[in-house]
This record gives sequence, C-alpha cells and structure tokens, in this order.
Amino acid sequence: MKRGVMAAVTFALCAGGAGATSYDDFAQAVTANIRDDPDGAIKGFTAALAAGDLVPAYVVAAHQGRAAAYREKSRCSDALTDLNASVAVRPLDRSGYYLRADIKLCLKDFAGAQQDFEAGNGPILSHDRAFAFARMQWQYGDFRGARSVLDKAVDAMVADKDRTPHARYLVLWYAITADRIGSLDRTKLETLVDFLDSSDWPRPLLDFYLGKRKVEEVVAKAARGDSDAIPGQKCEADFYLAEWQVARGDAAAAKPLIGSALSGCPAGFIELYGAKAEAERLGMKEGAK
Repeated sequence: MKRGVMAAVTFALCAGGAGATSYDDFAQAVTANIRDDPDGAIKGFTAALAAGDLVPAYVVAAHQGRAAAYREKSRCSDALTDLNASVAVRPLDRSGYYLRADIKLCLKDFAGAQQDFEAGNGPILSHDRAFAFARMQWQYGDFRGARSVLDKAVDAMVADKDRTPHARYLVLWYAITADRIGSLDRTKLETLVDFLDSSDWPRPLLDFYLGKRKVEEVVAKAARGDSDAIPGQKCEADFYLAEWQVARGDAAAAKPLIGSALSGCPAGFIELYGAKAEAERLGMKEGAK
C-alpha cells in the first residue's frame, strides 16, 4: 500500500518579524530538509535560532525542522530536546505532541509516546492518524501498544463507515499486529472483513489471516490483475506472509520473503518500511538504518 506524502514540518510566513539573515538561514534549512540534507538543515536552523529574532511561529518551525533533521541522523535525544522546546513555546499546538511521540518511540519511551499521541490527536480519535501512529509503534517494536491503538482505530473506522481501500489495510495491520502477540480475535477480524464488504485486493490476505486461504492461493492472487498493480500486490503478499511466519517463530521462512519485499516493494509503500524494520530485527544486512 502506498502511503501519502506528508511533510514532516509545515510553517506559515508571518508579516514582519524575523531579520533577513535569520530568515535566510531558516529558508535554507527548510530547503535542506526537503532535499534530504539533514546536516545542512541542522546548520541552518541552528543559525536561525541563535539569532534570537525569529517570531514564535518560526521558532516552533525551526525546532521542529531541526528535530526532523536530527531524527534522520538517528540523534533522537537531540530531536527530543528540540521538540520539548517547540511544545514549551506552543503548548496548544497538537502537531508538536504528535511529532514528539515519534521521537519518544525512537527512545523506547513507549508510555510517553502514547501520552503525546493522545495529546496530539485530540478528544475525537482520527483512525487515519491512529493507523499511522500504530505503524510507528510497530516499527519500533511496541507491538502491544500498536495493538491497543489499532483496536480503537478499527472501531472508529466502523463508526465512521469508512470502507475505502485504505481501511482494508488498517484492518490488515490490525490482523498482523494482534497475530504477532498471539491475541488475534478472528471473530472480530471476520466482522471487520464483512464490514468492508469487498472482494478486491488485499482481501486474499485478510482471508489468509482468517484461515480461509492457503499461502499458494494468496501468491497466485497477487500475480493476477492489472499489470501496474502486480508489483505492489507481490510486495504486499511477501511482507504480510512473512509476518505470519515471524509470528510463529519461523525466521528461516520469513527472511526470503522479507528480502523479496525489500527488493521488490515500490517506493513509498508502507510494507517497504515494515520490511526494513523487520529485516533489522531478524539481523538481515538489508535492515533499516
């Protein structure tokens, strides 16, 4: 499944405010983040903040932008310092809490990440945002936390009457995460699959987790359909079937499937990021950095 492109940091241009030099540094840092140049971003945001004349909106954006750059370099403690500063400047800005939740996951502060997610999400649960957060929890190995969030997310999905293709993947991640910790409720899964009321891909994978299809059937289904869709379907079959093997402690069977997902998943697919995290856990050289 291809994920939407979401900017790590957004900012609004404010009338007046920042001096020319500090604004130039800020703009160059934003550009560096866009170009995947974390060192340039850190340098630019540091200079902009040091000038001391940024208006509050820019201060928040600079701290969040530098945190994103630190995260790219796996400097999660430094990123947390910046996001703490961001929240201190704008304690009512939910995006700051949501960004900080990701960094706390990186630091294995699972309880703190959950608190920040709840603060960032607000009183009404967005099942899309919950799905994104649960995937982050899953990638960092907080499977029980991810299961808890996904339970609420699928309930919100049903309440919102969301039967979009995106919802099918939410249900699929609910299945693989619950299965991972040995607590998959197949009765609930079947209810969710019936709610989706679709025979389209990835239904064969959902049927597999319900025990209604064999591996060979899923693989065959993945190889059928629109030629443009087949590479993505194969990627997804490799990843989700690998997760079934991992949940049963069969790393030997899972590794070739994870390797196939790493080499075959189209750019931007959430399964590619999942495969990278799993490869690292399995001790594969192709694991995530």
